[in-house]
Amino acid sequence: MTGSANLKPIAIGKLKNSRCFKGVKSLSVEYMSNKTAWMNNEVFSSYMTELDKTMGKKKHKILFFVDNCSANIPIPPLTWVNVNFCKATQHLNYSHYIKE
Repeated sequence: MTGSANLKPIAIGKLKNSRCFKGVKSLSVEYMSNKTAWMNNEVFSSYMTELDKTMGKKKHKILFFVDNCSANIPIPPLTWVNVNFCKATQHLNYSHYIKE
């Protein structure tokens, strides 16, 4: 494994079967829904469980970095995904990439 594998981003909406997706065969994102269209523990746990199953089928162990958002706690038991929580002061600084 080269470390170049990418996961699809998650898009969260309010409607489970939105009309804008009518006739769409596949999406380039993982679409999930809940009442507020926000990341919550139910969405996060569901995503992490599916990710663990996917990595298990491929026999890939991965390290997954997440922030300390309350939606990310608690995490279900995972075999193939090791979750690392960043401290509140640890963040990636993208300001040097932004040119005004």
